[in-house]
Amino acid sequence: MAWHQKGFTLIELLVVIAIIAILAAILFPVFVTALDAAKTAKCVVHGQELGKASIMYMDDWNGRFPRTLTEAEIALLPKPGPYDWPGTPRAVETYWPADLSEYRLVTLRKYVKNDAIWICLSPKGYYTKRYAYGFQCSWFPRYQDSGGGSDPGFVDGDRGFCDDSTGAGRTIAEVQSLDLKGESICGPRNMPPSRKIMWQCYALGRWGNSWFDFSGSGWIPNMFPDYPHGDGSVFVYADGHAARMRVGKAWAPVRYTNLWMDQDPSVPDPH
Repeated sequence: MAWHQKGFTLIELLVVIAIIAILAAILFPVFVTALDAAKTAKCVVHGQELGKASIMYMDDWNGRFPRTLTEAEIALLPKPGPYDWPGTPRAVETYWPADLSEYRLVTLRKYVKNDAIWICLSPKGYYTKRYAYGFQCSWFPRYQDSGGGSDPGFVDGDRGFCDDSTGAGRTIAEVQSLDLKGESICGPRNMPPSRKIMWQCYALGRWGNSWFDFSGSGWIPNMFPDYPHGDGSVFVYADGHAARMRVGKAWAPVRYTNLWMDQDPSVPDPH
């Protein structure tokens, strides 16, 4: 007696395909969330390595944060080539802030054994990708006294963003003294090293849309908020530890200071 193999009917195949599609739709977000969580955990580890490297440098230099380079030293740094940043769709970028790479290339070079720590694993928005792939450094040092006006920095001389002037690194005690004197728009405060931010994996809240001037620049407007890790980023503190924190309206974690820019993004801005 001949034996005939029975195949699947069209209806059965369609049912199987539908089940697979449903499972994929359910599981894909879970996989993405798990992958993002793993990348965030890795970024925290990298932040801890950066924190340890900074403290090792400070131990070797009388407790002072890494200094900024002189203009002559900056001129000798290797510059990355042009890059096609999606934030300026009608232009190829050549701009490169040496004040980010000087730590990676010079002052902290012998203290950081893993070069991979400098670039974030999960830059998502236009601006975080610019730091990672264009500037080749995702970590932003809290060196200046400006940067949103909410923090005395770790470098003396009030070196501003993209300013090529040099400055000596401050000690943690000197930064705390400035906090107590109220030499920022936050007023006097007592912030221990465990809460004082030294580095951050670059992120900026929706306040960035009013901070940057998009007119005539060719930039894509309304590119903020821009966070690499969910609704926040990874911060390295002056005691060397790192943590992932939710970001407020500007660059700092929610309630880092009492300024409106450090409040929950859902809170209306003052008028």
